Formats: sequence, structure tokens, C-alpha cells
Amino acid sequence: MVEYLDKDLLSSIPQIIHPGTESRLTATMMNILKNAEMRGEISLEKISPRVISLLADLLRYEMLTTHELVSRPVQA
Repeated sequence: MVEYLDKDLLSSIPQIIHPGTESRLTATMMNILKNAEMRGEISLEKISPRVISLLADLLRYEMLTTHELVSRPVQA
């Protein structure tokens, strides 16, 4: 995930400005959750879109409030 933020921060600006659009991070999270559903670990019907996009939203909030890349302690 660090690589994603370092290399593609500028390409993420449209998602930061327009949070309603699906970011690559949210799409990746959705793929992870779909795989978990196929293994029978979760039911996607029970997970709201807000929970699915939570990771991307928290990272976006951190970048907007600190005006910096997300630090390692925040990622942990």
C-alpha cells in the first residue's frame, strides 16, 4: 500500500477532490472482499458501501488534513 501512495499520489487527486468516485484503493478492497466471499468468510450483502470504502476515506482524510503522505505509524 505504501507503494500505491508514493507512486500514484498525483493520480489519486481526482478521487480526493471528488470522493464519490471509486478509487483504485477502494476497487482493490472490493476485490479482496469478493475473494473472501468466494471462500465463504464474509457475505458482501451484509457489508455497506461505506464500510468498503472506509480505508480509502481514512487515507484521504489523513492526506487532506496533514498535507503529507501517510506516515508508517498511521498505516499500522
